[in-house]
Amino acid sequence: MLIHCSDIFRDQQSTSEEQLKAFIAKVQADASLQEPLKAEGADVVAIAKAAGFSINT
Repeated sequence: MLIHCSDIFRDQQSTSEEQLKAFIAKVQADASLQEPLKAEGADVVAIAKAAGFSINT
């Protein structure tokens, strides 16, 4: 079976998008995650990673 690079990219993009949606839902429900995101220059990817999410830029 031949796997194309576009299939791999689409799978990775889909996983990252799912993780992003899950992170947004978590932030909306958890005030303790909202505070660090309000800080100027907040590193959203690092905050997401610390909360257990895998988000790629």
